[in-house]
Amino acid sequence: MNASSRIISASEAFAGYFTPYQSSYCLESSLNKTKTKGKILVCRHVERSTESKVKKSKIVKEAGGVGMILIDETDQDVAVPFVIPSAIVGKKKGEKILSYIKTTRFVL
Repeated sequence: MNASSRIISASEAFAGYFTPYQSSYCLESSLNKTKTKGKILVCRHVERSTESKVKKSKIVKEAGGVGMILIDETDQDVAVPFVIPSAIVGKKKGEKILSYIKTTRFVL
C-alpha cells in the first residue's frame, strides 16, 4: 500500500437492505462496493458472531476495501491470518477510533 487510504466505519458503507448497525459487523453482502473501494474499514466482531475474523477480512476485500481495523468486543488477543492488511483492537480503543472518525472530516 504505497498511497494513503481513507479510514471509514463499515457502518458508512451499508448496502441493500442492511442497516448501518448490521454493516458495522462486516457481514456477508452488507457492504456497498462503491463506498468501500480503496478504503480501510473499521469493523466490529463479537464472540458469538457467525462470521469469523478471517472471513470478515475476505468480505472487506471482496467489497473493494484495502485494509481493516477489527474491533474485537471480547478483547481476545490472538493472531489471525487476515487476507488484507489488518489490525485487531479492543473495544475501548475501537470506540476511540470510531469517535475520531466521526469528529474528523477526512481520516487518512
